[in-house]
Amino acid sequence: MTICDLTNAYTPTSGGIRTYLQEKRRFLLRRTTHRHVMIVPGVRDETIREGRMVTHVLRGPVIPGCAPYRAILRLDRVLRLLRAEEPEIVELGTGYLLPLVAFAFRGLSGASVVGFCHTDYPHAYVRPFLRRRAPRLAEVGTRLAEGHLRHVYNRCDAVLAASDTMIETLRAAGVRRIEKVPLGVDAELFHPDKRDETLRRHLGVEDGDVLIAYTGRIDGEKRIDVLLEAFALAMPRVESKLVIVGDGPLRARVEAVASSTDRIVLLPYQSDRHELARVLASADIYLTAGPHETFALSVVEAQASGLPVIGVRAGALLERVPESVGLLGEVDSAAAMAENIVMLSSNGLRAKGRQARRVIERTLTWESSISRLLETYERLRSR
Repeated sequence: MTICDLTNAYTPTSGGIRTYLQEKRRFLLRRTTHRHVMIVPGVRDETIREGRMVTHVLRGPVIPGCAPYRAILRLDRVLRLLRAEEPEIVELGTGYLLPLVAFAFRGLSGASVVGFCHTDYPHAYVRPFLRRRAPRLAEVGTRLAEGHLRHVYNRCDAVLAASDTMIETLRAAGVRRIEKVPLGVDAELFHPDKRDETLRRHLGVEDGDVLIAYTGRIDGEKRIDVLLEAFALAMPRVESKLVIVGDGPLRARVEAVASSTDRIVLLPYQSDRHELARVLASADIYLTAGPHETFALSVVEAQASGLPVIGVRAGALLERVPESVGLLGEVDSAAAMAENIVMLSSNGLRAKGRQARRVIERTLTWESSISRLLETYERLRSR
């Protein structure tokens, strides 16, 4: 079987979807004889063939306000690649224009189209953008985006979501035939044993300090401003340091804040997953303010590293962070997040981190995730 992933949400410095595709490819190589094709955007056209694994990179422009994400606009080129590769399964990782090509190819070839909804784009992107630029159109625009989401995913042969919250969001928009396929985590790579006291000293962490970490996109969707404000409010009450690992359109703003204090360390995106695992295991708390997580892979990696999580009461965090493994507060409330930092730093930090690790070991592995995904593929192929 040939499987093709078609997505805009893949860059050298993107997190969750890139990790998902890499782990899928590793599983397919190790456990199956299937071919895997990816069609993704990039700076220049390029085709990389590595045996059964093929990657087609198509030059595309940066999506405004979403750097480094790029868009694939050359739909005719995508269709030619699909016809040349002849996949039986096309998995859509993003909406927008690419579904048009996938559905056209299905009409020509009989392939099945799977829509994996990784992003709640009506609420995570469309509504915030319109509230900033055209407030009167925000609700109308959001409803139109929900209509687009419904139209795209109801045309798919199967619709996948990684969390109960995302399933509820899709159902509320009128999407049918949704299956849950949770993502996974490499629990051997992300492990408390990777804790490194030398790294803590290198980051300027002193004895008794609480090291708080955030890894991921530095953009408005992730509410980086709320995270920074919460840390500033908690800092006088907790001897702490904040390490932020990642890249994105708001990185310059974070750099400006970090330059004014020695309590914030900003590191670049870590393409070396082993180095990322070392940073996470060397921290004490994971902090995230984003309300639109559809699975929260960075949170799961932190939990596998033995960290308790402080987040917000929204999105997939409701599923990922029960009280036994962290604390959730009101969305967009820096004050509530600061209180949770103070509370967790003084009580139960280690116990919640150990429990988080136990939960991950029992429930979330890439093997179970990709195996479940392949069951859906096989069912569609045998129709």
